[in-house]
Amino acid sequence: MTDTTAPKQRPWSLFIGWTLVGLMWALCFAGLMALGALNLLTFPLTGVATWFMARRKGSQKGLPGLFVTTSLLFFYVTFLNFRGPGYVIVHIANGNVSLSRVTSPFIWLGIGAVFFVIGVIVFVAKTRQDRLTP
Repeated sequence: MTDTTAPKQRPWSLFIGWTLVGLMWALCFAGLMALGALNLLTFPLTGVATWFMARRKGSQKGLPGLFVTTSLLFFYVTFLNFRGPGYVIVHIANGNVSLSRVTSPFIWLGIGAVFFVIGVIVFVAKTRQDRLTP
């Protein structure tokens, strides 16, 4: 007889939680490079979120979400280069012109998609393996 009162495990929520924690760490390190004052708040908040996720029972099932975080960074670079490839001229309000060279966004989109798909496949395979193991 099975116990129906046991809480159901929700591995997708753990996956999304670890993805958000990874994104928080990425933003913390990006802020560290910019030397922003918000780092005084973001580092402790990110540390608490990491501690909270690590203390949850079965949280290791969602760890491939950290790998998916790398894809989000490549998707951001894709967004920054959406006008590429080539030179982009931007007219600024005071009459100045800014000229910049951007790369093809499809390269970055492809790299991000590969990281995203690998992370999801690893997560699904790990979840399916845990379900099949008695």
